[in-house]
Amino acid sequence: PAMIHHRPEDIAVIGLGSGDTLFSVGGRHETAQITCIEILEPQLEGLRLLHEKRPYGGLESLLTDTRINYIFGDGRIHTGSNSKKYDIIEADALRATSAFAGNLYSYESFGLLQSRLKPGGLAVTWAPTQRVLETFLKVFPHVLNFDSVLIGSDEPIHFDQRVVASRLN
Repeated sequence: PAMIHHRPEDIAVIGLGSGDTLFSVGGRHETAQITCIEILEPQLEGLRLLHEKRPYGGLESLLTDTRINYIFGDGRIHTGSNSKKYDIIEADALRATSAFAGNLYSYESFGLLQSRLKPGGLAVTWAPTQRVLETFLKVFPHVLNFDSVLIGSDEPIHFDQRVVASRLN
């Protein structure tokens, strides 16, 4: 999504996990601020310890990126109680089969993401089931589907492979 958006200055990632999603959204120099909302505070320390034992360039970049602001708490609660708007919100929080995952893959949750996007903003989620896909399509009028990774917006999404390839280079 960071390579598709025309100018992703403010990005939020809900869920730290292995750090790959958070690392990948930082790939554009236009991005000034990245907010990572993680429910398990020890997850960040776990990544630091992993990097000490098995150094990895991507993880090192993630751990030293000064654009990242970590917020430890529930992503949905934080998003709902904060009026900040983002160019991209990527929800990478939970497997759909995990307990209470329905709260994150619901019409209300996707609507909450939609309400926190700037004009032309992109919401991103994984759609492991047909139900998640159908729910996301009810909220966002414009959607790109990349093998179950959905990118949605209130405005048409301009996807130009040449532009994306250039940004990736």
